[in-house]
Amino acid sequence: MSRANALYLKACDMGNGIGCRNLALSYEKARGVAQDLVRANVLFDRACNLGERIGCEGLAALKEQQGFLERAARLTLDGRSRSARVNEFAAMCRNGNWFSCSSLGGHYDSTQPNERREAPLDRKRAFDLYRLACEASRDNTICAAEYASIQL
Repeated sequence: MSRANALYLKACDMGNGIGCRNLALSYEKARGVAQDLVRANVLFDRACNLGERIGCEGLAALKEQQGFLERAARLTLDGRSRSARVNEFAAMCRNGNWFSCSSLGGHYDSTQPNERREAPLDRKRAFDLYRLACEASRDNTICAAEYASIQL
């Protein structure tokens, strides 16, 4: 543990919300410690309970990110693609890259003939991936065209 993190821990143990928040950020971002999202969650919660507003925001953002990652995993773990590019988009989507989720949706929504298709046609999966990307991007204009193109 880095010296800064040791000081954050000491401050947190003394009831300082900022110390708890800073240590939570270190665990979330793997700064001077191994990444540990469970511990980050606990520390953000403690910071929030100590009145640290940014701790509350961090707790909400971490829970939202975990929900995104769980949904991305469900939508991308089928191993049906013959394409290294599609498999790479799937891996990046599972790791939280919303743009890759949108790109992957485009592959499932492709109008290419079967012999040239990089992923099996699956419009429902494409729609779900587009929706996931739109929600994560927080910019609805980015995905409006993709949503409109899907006819379920």
